Amino acid sequence: MMMDSVRKTRGCAVICGAAPSIFDDLAEAKRLRPGAKVLGVNHVASMVDGVRHIWTQHQEKAPFIRATTKTKIKIHAREAGEDIDYVWPELHWVLGSSGLGAAMWAKYGLGYSEVILAGIPLDPGQTQYSDSYQHKHQFAPSVQIAAWKRHLEIYQEDGKTEGIFSMSGSTRAILGAPKG
Repeated sequence: MMMDSVRKTRGCAVICGAAPSIFDDLAEAKRLRPGAKVLGVNHVASMVDGVRHIWTQHQEKAPFIRATTKTKIKIHAREAGEDIDYVWPELHWVLGSSGLGAAMWAKYGLGYSEVILAGIPLDPGQTQYSDSYQHKHQFAPSVQIAAWKRHLEIYQEDGKTEGIFSMSGSTRAILGAPKG
């Protein structure tokens, strides 16, 4: 299904990642923006209630993402693949972590005016997932996280991060915290 089927929206979206800070970050983001839409990355819907839309940059993993999620979800990606519900080819320029990709999807694809990252610190020293995360594969090495962080810095230099904030870590240091 193409992106035209998704309604553009305004308001705030909280993007949930899988770092150990996810639950504290999400609770604080929801306190600040109680009406925000909660979206997720990869397998996050298996651990965060209420996530119905997932961004992935790993189309080949979409069937496994769907299989590990107890609720009905819609999976979004840049390219078509098995179990991908919405395709966003105009986001071909999105690079970096899946969490960063999800922020760009929420802002430039779905049209949210404010995007808050929760559980997406991109700290090179933090290389583990939350204990609640279903998919227990090796987290990216520090050098990969540093590269993803550099993509975020480039997006900021290019003016693409206006309206995007973060609750923790390096992403908060770069983007700032949402105004409370």
